[in-house]
Amino acid sequence: MKVNKKIIITSLLLMTSLLSGCVYGNPVIDTNKEKEVDTTWESATDCAKNMKVGWNLGNTLDCTDHKNNKYDTEISWGNPRTTKAMIDAVKAKGFETVRLPITWRNYLDKKANIDENWLNRVQEVVDYVIDNDMYAIINMHHDTGEQGWLKAEESNYEENKDFFAKIWTQIGTRFASYDKHLLFEGLNELISEDHEWVRPRQSSLDAVTKYNQLFVDTIRGLGGNNEKRNIIVSTYAASSSGASVGGFVLPKDKYANHLMVELHTYNPWDFCSSNTNSWTSSLKNNITNDFARLRQSFGDLPVIIGEFGCVHKKNKEDEVNYMKDTCEVLKKNNLVPIVWDDGGEFAILNRRTLTWDDFKPGYAQAIMDVYK
Repeated sequence: MKVNKKIIITSLLLMTSLLSGCVYGNPVIDTNKEKEVDTTWESATDCAKNMKVGWNLGNTLDCTDHKNNKYDTEISWGNPRTTKAMIDAVKAKGFETVRLPITWRNYLDKKANIDENWLNRVQEVVDYVIDNDMYAIINMHHDTGEQGWLKAEESNYEENKDFFAKIWTQIGTRFASYDKHLLFEGLNELISEDHEWVRPRQSSLDAVTKYNQLFVDTIRGLGGNNEKRNIIVSTYAASSSGASVGGFVLPKDKYANHLMVELHTYNPWDFCSSNTNSWTSSLKNNITNDFARLRQSFGDLPVIIGEFGCVHKKNKEDEVNYMKDTCEVLKKNNLVPIVWDDGGEFAILNRRTLTWDDFKPGYAQAIMDVYK
């Protein structure tokens, strides 16, 4: 089973800043308080509250390899094909949100037209979520990152902006009638051509700002429910490093309070990446201080922690204590948690038996004990 390389790189580098007690920079957050406030659609603030806690369908629709034909990508990294019963089990456990990492690059022609069969499959899985009265997040996943065609470079933006906008135009048009339970996440982890994860150049930060603004403008320009749909933008690399947070610029939007920002963290990395290191009170203090600083930086802006979690531990009690303490801190700081599940090292749900304690006994329940 594949573990995304970016998890290792991002989180290892983050340790320098996160564990040193760094003070985040000041992101540019114009909350558009002078803008018209729409009351006919759920605000981003209310949406964040109602999303409560979420689960990632990782290493599935985001896979980049295939076996016999390109439509096998969904199962090419070892996970079974997604079923409604699988999503039903996620709902039954108590999760209210499912993030659907999706890679589009294998299903695009030279004019950025999305393969109709792939779009149909994505919609089928989205409907599994929506039919359960849950929130679904559609994103653009491994089109970014080290192997992606999208980079945090202004030259890349100029070359690919029309291509990028056309993809989101097709996605937004296909799902235009979907209600408040569907959210779009513009970019997963946009990094520079030299694969810098936490110390971006200003030009790379500027490129992220441009891509985020283009994403917002594209979705809003489609009208209908997309005009007010709550949508998600990310920092550089979806990183919580001081440079990425301080260099973030919230896009301009037509209405107030329909944007959210997303970050990822596998903090503390020494614990989250190792099957031996123990969970301690000092590590809990570290994340307590870190997430409090993160909330302070973003003020009232709704913030999603789109990925977090730890690998399987020899001491299962450490896994449970980590998850319980992390969720308590996230909840206290009004940060929406969406736990990473890749079906492998970070697996929570056994997708074949639809049971929760095969890999991490008590881990999922620790989440639910916090988000009753």
